[in-house]
Amino acid sequence: MKMKRKILFLTLLFSVFYGFSQSVNYIDEKMKSIDSITYYKKCNSVVLKCLNFKTDSLNINKVVYKFKFGTTDSIGYSQVRTLLLKNSNRKIHKNAFLMISYRDTLFNTKAIKESFIRHTKTHKTLEHKDFNSKKYHFRRQKWVNSQKKCREKFNKLGAETFYVFKYDYGYMKEYNDIKWIKDRGLFKNAFFKIIYSGNFLIIKPDGKYFISGGHLPNNLLKKLLKNEDWSKLKLDWLATYNTLSKSGIGAFKENSYHKKHCF
Repeated sequence: MKMKRKILFLTLLFSVFYGFSQSVNYIDEKMKSIDSITYYKKCNSVVLKCLNFKTDSLNINKVVYKFKFGTTDSIGYSQVRTLLLKNSNRKIHKNAFLMISYRDTLFNTKAIKESFIRHTKTHKTLEHKDFNSKKYHFRRQKWVNSQKKCREKFNKLGAETFYVFKYDYGYMKEYNDIKWIKDRGLFKNAFFKIIYSGNFLIIKPDGKYFISGGHLPNNLLKKLLKNEDWSKLKLDWLATYNTLSKSGIGAFKENSYHKKHCF
């Protein structure tokens, strides 16, 4: 099912450019064909990232937004809040910042092990240790514990955290220590259209939102939650984006992978 979805996405993506060229390999964040030099410059920007989608007949290198601001409207916020209220059995303040940790697909331990084995067979030249279920469960429990602390921390700043998924491969039967909400299409269609591009959403009562597709530093997340007006943060983002800055400008002047992060 997951591979079929990816192939469908690739087919639709490729069809956009088929009339212009049959050998398009590099596509930017605005769905335009670019050369490899421009592609790798964009890959190194703080607010962008690159994905590779490959099948037997297609090999597409796609630039996507790692961090992105957007706007829906108050009705969009209301729809999200109503869905979360209905499926979480929680009270949500009408002016709360809604934070959604999103996963396209959840896998159980067996599926993850099988994926690991396929990976090792594909990369035979690299040395891999055997999959260790005990270590996996330990790391996962450590993540669950840290998520609890994170929710409590950001709840104090007026944010409510939810976990949403689109597809499930046995995960829900194996684990029940975090409440996951099934996405019937609202989140996928409105915020996470391209698979693997984003995994975290903040949406405000006025409908403005921020999407992250990488490690989101806690200090940047705090700035997003403490400021109802995101104008200055958006200017920092725009300056970083326009210059393809590797180190970032203003609020984005940081290497997110080396910063403390919850999401």
